[in-house]
Amino acid sequence: MAKRFIKSGLLFAVLLTAAAWAETPRVELQGNRAFGSRRLLREMSLDRAGEFIGDSLPAALARLSGFYRRSGYIQSRVEYIREEPVSGPAVFKVLVDEGPRFTVGAVVFSGNDSVPPEKLIRPMGNRPGRPYNPDALGDDEFKMLMVYADRGFVFAGLESGVEVLPDNTVVINLAVSEGRRVRVGSVGIRGNSFAAGRYISRKVNIPEGGFFSRQSLLSGEMALSSTGIFREARVQAGAVAPDSQHIDIAVSVAERPRRRFEIGLGYGSGDAFRVMGKWLNRNVGGWGQRLEFNGLLAAQLWRDIRLVRGRAQASYLEPWLAGRNLPGQASLYYDDYRPPYTDYRLQTVGLDLDVFQRLDPSAYIDWRASQQWLKLSSNWLDPGYPSDTVRYHGRRSVFSGWFYNRLDDPIMPRNGFSAQAEGEYTGGFFGGFSTFQRINASWMGYMTVSRPRTTMVCRLRGGVIGDWNKKHQVPYYEKFYLGGPTTVRGYANGSIGKTDINGRPIGGKKMALANVEIRPAIYRRWLASLFLDVGLLSDSPVKKMSLSEAYTSPGFGLRYVLPLGTGRLDFTAPGTQMDCIKNWKAIVAWGEVF
Repeated sequence: MAKRFIKSGLLFAVLLTAAAWAETPRVELQGNRAFGSRRLLREMSLDRAGEFIGDSLPAALARLSGFYRRSGYIQSRVEYIREEPVSGPAVFKVLVDEGPRFTVGAVVFSGNDSVPPEKLIRPMGNRPGRPYNPDALGDDEFKMLMVYADRGFVFAGLESGVEVLPDNTVVINLAVSEGRRVRVGSVGIRGNSFAAGRYISRKVNIPEGGFFSRQSLLSGEMALSSTGIFREARVQAGAVAPDSQHIDIAVSVAERPRRRFEIGLGYGSGDAFRVMGKWLNRNVGGWGQRLEFNGLLAAQLWRDIRLVRGRAQASYLEPWLAGRNLPGQASLYYDDYRPPYTDYRLQTVGLDLDVFQRLDPSAYIDWRASQQWLKLSSNWLDPGYPSDTVRYHGRRSVFSGWFYNRLDDPIMPRNGFSAQAEGEYTGGFFGGFSTFQRINASWMGYMTVSRPRTTMVCRLRGGVIGDWNKKHQVPYYEKFYLGGPTTVRGYANGSIGKTDINGRPIGGKKMALANVEIRPAIYRRWLASLFLDVGLLSDSPVKKMSLSEAYTSPGFGLRYVLPLGTGRLDFTAPGTQMDCIKNWKAIVAWGEVF
């Protein structure tokens, strides 16, 4: 029944597509030798609807002409004719006269006494060996002036000239007038009511008397915005007189309310019903110190009410350790975790000390030392189980993680990628009741095409846990588990892999996970989703692991995008059981899987 339903749906979609294409006017290209027709049609970005293609063709020809000029064919010509056949749709023939291709042979500078040529050429689009694009020459001159402005030469000027050689190469001559170099005068700060002026000066990091740099203004704004203290931050240069040697800097800020309280409700097919609360003071002492309290309660509401997780945490962030721009954080927390896929209860009291080392705006390293006291209660659901007789056991660990993020949006990314790698050493010579080492790594990539607007997403994760000396067993609650709405969606929470004699999953020491998803836009905020999840858990050596052990889960779903997140509805089944409709299940959740 399920197979017949799927085949009927696919046949209906094919018939609709064929009918639409039968009425769509065709576009043919002639005279294009340097580029294929498929590439040129993509550059033209033609509308597919027949009633609009005639109106959009002039704009498409302009885009095609611009593409040829950017590719070095500055003498190319593009025009079209329309043919009306006796039967069938109209045919638009695009006639291309490419002409010769011009490349940049050399860029010759004069008058650049303070900046070497390689520094000026680096931001240019018209670099030696590339196609010559006269339309980009103005942008290139502006970029070179910005290079001078970053070195304090705010009065620099350029004059350009182009020489075309018989071999179709172009020599670009640039005469530079550097002018004098200016320094930073005073740095004025206004708008701060509680944040200390010295704190703002440190974050902006523009010393008085130093050489002016345009880039330092942008870096200062980003540094202030990243603190979360200010609703608005501007770092601007004042006017400079032609005979002046200094330029003043104006810093204007608008502070956010220091204290904030948040409460949220959530529901997920795997994590149950959740209540979350947070109170914070984002600027305790005027120097960016942050005090925060978080709480979480999660419970299953079907059959009987069962607490899944309870967590409370207090944390304090100090942004200036030892007088350096090096944030450090201390966190004290209690966590009561009762996984729905097993019968153990793990209570943890912990103290974490973190130091965050910023490498660049997109990457940082987290160094952490942790002291934990754990209490494991097995079979705690059995009536009369004396869980109060179980004692807390202590352990110590160190952790280091590298995090990189180049996503274009933190909530609903469409382009970019992120990556992270983590290593943990627990017990051993640090002491404690358990010893193990863990390594995790993950990568996520997003790419969106505009016609039709479709986002392609991929996530890869892998991890290994064990004891290098092979003297200690890894606690089963520290192992990797797969299955559920955020990993392999066709399987229940943590159900993938081996089980004990009671049929409960015991996890694995090695984990690999791959998620591939395609999200085409349907209508306004609505998106469709086609996905495939592949997961592998194993205790075998890496050399003996096989893809035949992997669990797969294909599926499809719907998304509704809101400014604060995405609601999703997924339909999925285990890869080996998808031919039976009763094995398919629905997942309702808030937020994407990744």
